[in-house]
Amino acid sequence: MKRFLVLLLLGSLAFTLPVSAENTDSVAVRTAAQDLLVAASTGDTENLNRHFLSENSVFGRDGGPRSAFNASYLDSEFEAGLRYKLKWRHLDVKVYGDTAVSTGYAIGMVTQPDGAVKTGTWRTSLVWVKKDGVWKVAHDHTSELFPEQTDHTS
Repeated sequence: MKRFLVLLLLGSLAFTLPVSAENTDSVAVRTAAQDLLVAASTGDTENLNRHFLSENSVFGRDGGPRSAFNASYLDSEFEAGLRYKLKWRHLDVKVYGDTAVSTGYAIGMVTQPDGAVKTGTWRTSLVWVKKDGVWKVAHDHTSELFPEQTDHTS
């Protein structure tokens, strides 16, 4: 009986260890994604910048061409009155070794420097790379979810 219990325990550990490592990474990416929205909502470009790889790409919410995260530009926009008030909905994280993809809806409002306020839902996909044990964004694609397509329950 003891032998059976030991084998059962060892077998359980063999199945839970890889899952725990993946869950740890999933939690780390989810936490970093949450931290990104908090940093954006508080105008903390230093915190935002530390989450991006130095070589990154961004398809921004404005629908413009591909660019890179630019903390200096964002700082000037915050100084001019840009404000974010966003929260995640349906944030999902999939980990593939040292790469992860998070997808979700950033919901809330954006106040432009000219005072125009846009309330909405933005679809966001982030590609993360684990570098020196830290998850960083390699690519950010954000686009508006149009009102007629707001059934995002799945």
